[in-house]
Amino acid sequence: MCTSNPQVGTTAPTGDQSGNDTAEGGGRPLWPALFITDLTLNGANSHAGDWQQGGTGVPPHMVCGTWKGAVRTVDKTFVPAKITVTPDADPAKNDWNLGSGSDVPPGGFPLGSNQGYGAECVWSVDQLGLVPGHTYRMYFMVHDGDQNKIGGDVGHACTTVHIPDVLATPGPEPATNTLALYQNYPNPFRMLTTIRYAVPERSDVTLAIYDLFGRQVATLVDGEQDAGEHHVTWRAVDPSGRPLAPGVYLYRMNSYSAGTGTHHDLKKMIYVK
Repeated sequence: MCTSNPQVGTTAPTGDQSGNDTAEGGGRPLWPALFITDLTLNGANSHAGDWQQGGTGVPPHMVCGTWKGAVRTVDKTFVPAKITVTPDADPAKNDWNLGSGSDVPPGGFPLGSNQGYGAECVWSVDQLGLVPGHTYRMYFMVHDGDQNKIGGDVGHACTTVHIPDVLATPGPEPATNTLALYQNYPNPFRMLTTIRYAVPERSDVTLAIYDLFGRQVATLVDGEQDAGEHHVTWRAVDPSGRPLAPGVYLYRMNSYSAGTGTHHDLKKMIYVK
């Protein structure tokens, strides 16, 4: 079978509610995770968004086939607390019958050994908040719950993706002398969206996200920005990495420069599951 936007459990990287295993470096995600580095912004050899560099993982938008979960237990009767990871029982074998809606891997299934189980994880490019014209490093991590019988191991790989300019974000292109906050894209969005703004000269800029109760849930920009167009990608999670509730959110830009003075702009966006 296939399921869209599967519930993968907690995705917090640290703390008692962490969704990671007990490996060194803060543990590896127990859920299928995609880590993204914008090579256009960070350099062709950058790994800034990888798990080892503290990047934020993105859960899959669809999973097909057979998979299982695991339980992470924190026992505070020990000092320090004792953490164990217990994989669920093996599901029935599916022999690579992944169900309708799944894809056949390049070269077909015979290229891989059939150990009785198979699954496909899918991330949709149009839901990742990527910027047209940019190149990205995509780093995948998929936990194998009991490969080493002591809390699991992880299969991982990476690839490079270029987003062509023909997928340009809808909306007007800012002029060099523009002071503007643009509508996020995509909107509505699932988990990730991109916000564009422009300033006509070097300015002090803050860009923050609020819920409808007026509570600030994220600060995306806070500092001096050069003249021109800028963009930032927001993932709808709280500071601990837990997904926020779907609904309407507001994003507010405050800017100040000697030439334009103080400027405020506010727009809304819709986060859906």
